Amino acid sequence: MDSDLLVNHLKRTVTPNPAKGQTHYHSNYEIFYLVSGSLTYFVEDRTYAVREGDLVFIDENVLHRTSYRDRMEYERVLITFKASYIDPSYMLYSPVLFEPFRQPHHVVRLSLQDRLFVQELLDKLVREVSLQETGYEMYAKQLLSELLLAAGRMMRRTPQTSFGHPSPVHAKLSRIVQFLNQHYESTLSLQQVAGHFGISAAYLSRTFRTITGFHFVEYLNLVRVREAGRLLAGTDLKLAEVAARAGFESLNHFGRLFKRTMRMTPLQYRNGCGRGGGAGQRGGSWPVDRGK
Repeated sequence: MDSDLLVNHLKRTVTPNPAKGQTHYHSNYEIFYLVSGSLTYFVEDRTYAVREGDLVFIDENVLHRTSYRDRMEYERVLITFKASYIDPSYMLYSPVLFEPFRQPHHVVRLSLQDRLFVQELLDKLVREVSLQETGYEMYAKQLLSELLLAAGRMMRRTPQTSFGHPSPVHAKLSRIVQFLNQHYESTLSLQQVAGHFGISAAYLSRTFRTITGFHFVEYLNLVRVREAGRLLAGTDLKLAEVAARAGFESLNHFGRLFKRTMRMTPLQYRNGCGRGGGAGQRGGSWPVDRGK
């Protein structure tokens, strides 16, 4: 379909390999439905054990990553769409449609009845995008809207306690990630953060990688690049000030890392977004990995 909406249905076998994990951070909304199998989904600052029949909602510009514990077969449906795809000009638009992306938990655990309803909607959506018969664009948008509305209602019925941390280690790691998200502008080293939380640097490094799929420095840099992108798109600050506010100690390091991550220079990113425009925050993103 057009780039405003992408729908991908995939079934494959995976072998756990943290080194091959994919970083996901993009300006689109994302919906992930696990048809079969099980996996671990790290979203922003916590880990979810996702099982067959779960829906995962990822808001714009949220860091997330999937990982697998064992060699396994899994099947999933992945939907990504731009904010412009369902905007106030759409006749069925309502802010309610975006409620699933604004909840404190990113996973909806469905009852059997809800699963059957969701799977029927997804089957229709996949079929419309695949066959592209007359009027498929209109019907696909209607099906997506129905899915979002239904998911919002289901979330209100889902007890929040269903999504506790998988283990005490996961809970502690979540607090560490929240600390990084809040203090990215400070000078932070692995040793400093480990000491702050009363653990060894080696243990933090190993646990951080195992649970989140990111290396410690890799995650911290991604958070800083994301903040820099927000400042580039939404302000007229000079590049040196953007780098400093995002936590980079030197302008050169900021430029190199930003280009490597975003595949464009900071100035190219700013020019592509448009200075000072809030909508410009959607101007740049990393590619979405369809294979996850």
